Amino acid sequence: RCVEELGFVGGAIPTQVRGLNLDEVVLEPLYRVACELNVPLFVHPHRVLGANRMTHDFLNNICGNPFETTVAAFSMYLSGVFERWPDLKVLLAHCGGTLPMLAGRGAQASGAGKVDRVPIPSADALLQCFHYDTVVHDPRVLGFALSQLAPDRVHLGTDLPFPMLVEDPVGLLHAAVDLAGGDSAMFERITETNPAHLLCGV
Repeated sequence: RCVEELGFVGGAIPTQVRGLNLDEVVLEPLYRVACELNVPLFVHPHRVLGANRMTHDFLNNICGNPFETTVAAFSMYLSGVFERWPDLKVLLAHCGGTLPMLAGRGAQASGAGKVDRVPIPSADALLQCFHYDTVVHDPRVLGFALSQLAPDRVHLGTDLPFPMLVEDPVGLLHAAVDLAGGDSAMFERITETNPAHLLCGV
C-alpha cells in the first residue's frame, strides 16, 4: 500500500524490536515484499543497547545509534538474510555505524571458527551486502569509509532536521572524497547516480 498507493520509495525498520535483534524477529514477509517491489529498507535505531549506561550527555545518540546500526547489520548478515533474499536492498544509517571498521574483525572471528551461522569470508563480503549514507561528522572518518566501501553503495545523507544533522554535507563529502583518493565521478555517483538508482530505480 505505501509503495503502490501512496508513492513511498521504500520502507524503514528499527535496529531492534522490543529488545530483540533483527535476526530474532520474524521479518521474512517484509523482506519478501521489499524484494518483490524492488524497494530499499532503511535501518535506523529507535532504541539502543546499554541505554541505562548512556543517560547523560547525549551518549545514547553519539555512541548508541552507531553501535545499534552495527549490531543490526551483523545480525542480518549472520542470520542468512542475504542468502535467502539476495536482491534485498538495505540502507544503513550512520554510514553503517562502525561496520566499515569492524567487518574485518568479523571475518577474523569467522575464520577462527567463532561464527555459528553464516560465515564471513572477508570484510568485503560483508560490506557489499549493504548500502550506506554519509552521515558522519568528520571527513577523515568518511574518507576511510569510502576507501572500504564499493562506490555504488554510498548515498549522500544529511539527518536533517535532527540534532545530529550534517551542517555542510556537500563540503564534507568533497573533503572525504579527496582523502579517499576519489574524483568528481565518485562525488557525482554518491550525490546523484546512486540515490536515483536505489530510490527510484533509474
